[in-house]
Formats: sequence, C-alpha cells, structure tokens
Amino acid sequence: MAKQPSDADELERRVISQSPTLRAILDKSRRQIEETGGIPHDVFWQEVEAESRGEDGSS
Repeated sequence: MAKQPSDADELERRVISQSPTLRAILDKSRRQIEETGGIPHDVFWQEVEAESRGEDGSS
C-alpha cells in the first residue's frame, strides 16, 4: 500500500511525477539538449536578464 502524501506539496510532486504529458515534455527537452548541447551558460543568463527587463521581444 502506498504511503499517503504528508502535505499539499508532496501531493503535487506525486501528481506531476506521474503526468504523461509532463514526462513527454521533459524527455523531449533532455533529447534536445543531448543532441544540440543546449545553450551556453552566459547566453542563458543574458536571455533571462533581457526577459526580466521586458526585452523578450514578445509584443
């Protein structure tokens, strides 16, 4: 018999971990990173900073 979740956060983690849709997204992301090498660390943070300043280009 499975142990009951101790709180709402634990319940959410369990539900998410069993989500086929989320698992598919994560698997696809892993494959893409393995194939392309992902983006360089500095480029990632430049994009994060630009987005936080509202420079993400999504007008």
